[in-house]
Amino acid sequence: HMASSSTAAAAALKARGYAGILSSESAGVMAVMRQNAKWALVPGYGYGDEDGGQDDPMLQEFRAVRRALFSWRDWDTVAPVAYLAPFLQVIRSVETSGPITGMALSAVHKVLKHGLISASNPDAAYAMHAIADAVTLCRFEATDPDHDDVVLSKILHVLLECMRCATGRLLSDDDVCNIVQACYRIGHQSGKESALLRNLSRHTLREIVHAAFGRLPFLPAESDVSDVHIDNTFSVAAPERAETDSVLSENGETALPLPPSSPTKGPGPGRAESVVSSDNENEPSPFGLACVLEIFRFSVSFVALEPGADEQSESVCAFGLQLVLASLESAGGDFKRHPALMSLVKNDLSRAMLTVAPIGRAPVLAAVAATVLQLYMVMHLELKMQLEAFLRMSLLPLADVKPVTELDATPTPTTAGLGSQTGHSDLRRVALECLVDLCRQPNFVPDLYVNFDCDVRRPNLFEELVGLLSRGATPGQGTGLSDENLLSLEGLLAITGGVADRSATAAAAMRDETAVTFDNATNAPMSVDDFWGTMRDGNGGVAGAVAAQTAGPGRARFLRRNRHLKRRLLACADHFNAKPKKGLAYMQDIGVLTAPLCATQVAAFLKHAPGLDKAVAGEYLGDHHEFNVSVLGEYVSLFEFKDVTLDAALRLFLDGFRLPGEAQKISRFLEVFAEKFFAANPDAVSDADAAYVLSYSIIMLNTDQHNPQVKHKMTLEQFIRNNRGTNGGADYPRETLEAIFHEIRGNEIKLADELVAVRAGFDSARWGDMARVSEKHPDAGRMLSTSSVPVEEAMLYDEDLFQVAWSPAISATCVVFDFPVEEAALKEALDGFLGVARIAGHRGMTTVMDQLVTTLCAYAMPANAGVSTSTSTTSSSSGAVGVSQKPSVLFGEDDRKRTALVTVFTIATRWGDCIRAGWCPLVDVVLRLHKLDLLSGKVRAGLDVDNADGGPMLSLQADADGKLVSFREFHKAHREAAAKLSKKTSQAGSSILRGFSQLLSLDDSTWGGGGHATPPPLTAEEQSSEDRATRCVEKCGVDAVFAHAQYLGDESLGCLARALTWAAGPAGAAGA
Repeated sequence: HMASSSTAAAAALKARGYAGILSSESAGVMAVMRQNAKWALVPGYGYGDEDGGQDDPMLQEFRAVRRALFSWRDWDTVAPVAYLAPFLQVIRSVETSGPITGMALSAVHKVLKHGLISASNPDAAYAMHAIADAVTLCRFEATDPDHDDVVLSKILHVLLECMRCATGRLLSDDDVCNIVQACYRIGHQSGKESALLRNLSRHTLREIVHAAFGRLPFLPAESDVSDVHIDNTFSVAAPERAETDSVLSENGETALPLPPSSPTKGPGPGRAESVVSSDNENEPSPFGLACVLEIFRFSVSFVALEPGADEQSESVCAFGLQLVLASLESAGGDFKRHPALMSLVKNDLSRAMLTVAPIGRAPVLAAVAATVLQLYMVMHLELKMQLEAFLRMSLLPLADVKPVTELDATPTPTTAGLGSQTGHSDLRRVALECLVDLCRQPNFVPDLYVNFDCDVRRPNLFEELVGLLSRGATPGQGTGLSDENLLSLEGLLAITGGVADRSATAAAAMRDETAVTFDNATNAPMSVDDFWGTMRDGNGGVAGAVAAQTAGPGRARFLRRNRHLKRRLLACADHFNAKPKKGLAYMQDIGVLTAPLCATQVAAFLKHAPGLDKAVAGEYLGDHHEFNVSVLGEYVSLFEFKDVTLDAALRLFLDGFRLPGEAQKISRFLEVFAEKFFAANPDAVSDADAAYVLSYSIIMLNTDQHNPQVKHKMTLEQFIRNNRGTNGGADYPRETLEAIFHEIRGNEIKLADELVAVRAGFDSARWGDMARVSEKHPDAGRMLSTSSVPVEEAMLYDEDLFQVAWSPAISATCVVFDFPVEEAALKEALDGFLGVARIAGHRGMTTVMDQLVTTLCAYAMPANAGVSTSTSTTSSSSGAVGVSQKPSVLFGEDDRKRTALVTVFTIATRWGDCIRAGWCPLVDVVLRLHKLDLLSGKVRAGLDVDNADGGPMLSLQADADGKLVSFREFHKAHREAAAKLSKKTSQAGSSILRGFSQLLSLDDSTWGGGGHATPPPLTAEEQSSEDRATRCVEKCGVDAVFAHAQYLGDESLGCLARALTWAAGPAGAAGA
């Protein structure tokens, strides 16, 4: 009973709160109305005497609502239109001024914000429809632009709240489409809107897109696009063409434009039915996929630019990409459940992004890059072809280093956005940033390698990426280290860092098993039949192969074999491009082709081999020799033309080679093609001759339409007239010829030559080539994932990735030590070296470790005594110049040398067992540090020998008593004798003898050579630098490296012993 009373009290309190909100809002609207001259003379106010005069109908409705408000107890049973009707009538009225309409809009916004309309209310859907309908058709009298903008801003807020509130999901498809259109028109109707209103309109649209796509995860999966269609209610008009559509009507009213016809409600003006008439029987269902599709199509429609577009057009294009990005951020992972949405992403959106990327300036490319990154993160497995296009047609060409002369050339549709050296630098930086962000994704690099570098038909995108970053990390001649250089280095280190992270967590047993499996897969013998059988079974690549369907070591073996095949084919293609006959002989020598030559195998090579010069392939296939003709026949037999239109089949056939210029060779090609097409499609043409004639006509049409030297282009009627009676004496259907004409005119038959450098911009030929490959198998357009569970499959390919990336990574990191850089860049270089060392150490790659240690030792080596540089000279008070600083001081002042020293000894301490030839330069560095007296007493003690080690090694020299002495004692006595000799010679003034005695004594205490026997005392600053150097050397743990030698393997320990022997000999550091 107490619980029931508490619930009733809470309900009563809630009812009073709702009534209070509506009462105060009604009073506010009525007060503003009475300030207007139209309602100022009407007697009575609020609950005044009705006999005093007749109130205006609008005021009467407000008064009626206020009378009933506090009598309602259960608001879930009250029709929301009952208390919303007066406000909505004010909003739609053409007689109300801006302030009155603004107050009514604020009231509706508060109703939505406080949740007065409950989703459980049976009339909630109709109420939401009524609000959306009234607000999108808002009318009010115009006053001044500033006050009108306030009202328009409130309209945007109300429409956004309609989508955000709990009952926003009850809106219909038409309601949401009208809301989106109204929000867009408010900020872009005339092109003269204030910047604030325009930006508010765009912000509102982004939030509405977020809200609309937030419903996508709850929508059922659709498989048939035809079942979910809505008329295109969005018309995107350029601002300069919309100036005549003024927001002000003829009578001075401000109004939102009426929307065009709706698929469910007919023409726009017909929507103005009374807001108080409720008929729930024909109530539309909540918005679904049709609305989401239309919003996405609307967003993509903005992604368009013409060469030389102004800043405003670029702003609209970037805004469209922001809307797309908002939809992907909200529900990108659910796109793949809806084929209609995926079709828009794969075709319309991808083509639009590829077109605008090189044309626009940096903001447009930044928006494209952000969208590409988001697409990869949420649906990359569905976008293999699109990812290749984004990289090869956009990001890689724009991020590559280009000569200045190319930038100064006349802008073309693909280079108009470059404009100047500065413009290209901005684009290049944005493209590089996107590539680096992609490299930071955990599985981007292995995904790229598996799906492209291991696919015979696709380019080596991973190798191209590493090559681009390697070139970009190297400064140009005579230039310093730029931000782009450091950014490229960051990309390379992101690649090696990903491999290092996986290597650290991988199980050693699995790494060993993987290495053995891979070696066997690569080195296993393969017959000619096995070679071409593997090509056929794998569809010439990854897609379609049974072995590639299941993740694990089995797929890794198959992909590595694929990579091996691809490398062999690339080598064969290089030989064939140089000399076809010698190339075929080379393939026979390595076992790819049989002896004698088989036409079927040669045709398969020409069909599948990557890297072929298509002009050379065309000349070979068009040769009149008997064997070449048989190869051409076998080549055509490899195509499948069944149920393919003749123009599409011809486009597919001509994509593999370049047509020779001789008419006889062209005729021979078309004869073979026509026979094959007629055999596959006997109902499409009357005979092979008809297919031959139409094919020739299509080639002529293609040349006519796309050759700039042809001034007078062929018309459709001329094309139809030219082909009359060519189909076995009859005419082709007009619709067939029309379809062919429009297809050729809109999409040129263009060769996608792999050997031609790829320029930034949409390339229809390459796009078509990728589309044809992806259509050959249901899974050809999907990517293989390397993020397997429970074991990450990417680890199985890390060794291959590292073999490609380690050398460019080391070379690029070394650049940091050649230029003055900030401490953050040095730290990044240090982390990069350690990452490479960690991989090499985990995988036992001694060659990589030796190269790394040798490189670091070269940078860490302190300068010799007596070495003078221009940066280390000082001027005395007497004007003398050229006094050299002490080497230990120079070392303490050089951050790069100290960083390199710490890094190399860290590597030697952790992964010394993988060092072989690298011990020699490492020992050389230790001896140099000893010579410069940079080894502290603690380090010297650690390196010293004691009786447990067998005592010190004895010298062959004896003292005055004839007793053998240790090397240390002998060296000490020798230094004392040399010091005495130096003192005598200094008094005699002989600099030659003094220098000779110093060289013999290896005395590192005299480091100058400026004419003084005793070095000048160090200044406080120099002493601080020397102390810094000593602390750095002590931190390196030089003694620990040799103390841990007992744990080294036999091979590494033997190399260390040989390095010590070498250093002690005449050729080593000690001998020098």
